[in-house]
Amino acid sequence: MLLDMGFNYDVVDAVLAEKGEDPYSALVAIQQLAEAVAQENWSEILPAFSRCVRITRDLDEVYAVDETCLEEPTEKGLLKALEKAEADLAGVDTVAAFMAAFVPMVPAINSFLTPCWSWRRMRKSQDSSGTVTACGSPLEGDRRLSFLEGSKPGILT
Repeated sequence: MLLDMGFNYDVVDAVLAEKGEDPYSALVAIQQLAEAVAQENWSEILPAFSRCVRITRDLDEVYAVDETCLEEPTEKGLLKALEKAEADLAGVDTVAAFMAAFVPMVPAINSFLTPCWSWRRMRKSQDSSGTVTACGSPLEGDRRLSFLEGSKPGILT
């Protein structure tokens, strides 16, 4: 039925994986996610999110971030963007709210995760890893972005 309404299969699968038990909430989330995927900058949004999740997926814990230990401007910028996104999402659980909070973080994520960044240093730094892990966590358990085109199943979760 949702496919007959014109929604892409990947958007439907992504939402139903988490919200299938609540048909109305699922429909609203599908509508909002379909709007997000249709944005011109979707090809920048999904990779930014997936990189955060993929880089930290094998960590056994989410580290707390001690801002005083952050040295690089990109680390500090990402933490500031994350804190704003978390504040914007406080008490709100919709795809539209997540997109409104996450999209402004994309430049900070991309700056932080540049090719010249020392992956070894980030992996050793609990504060950097904690910041990157937190960037991907607001949406985990709510919508499975790994179902979306441009992402391989299992990469995000």
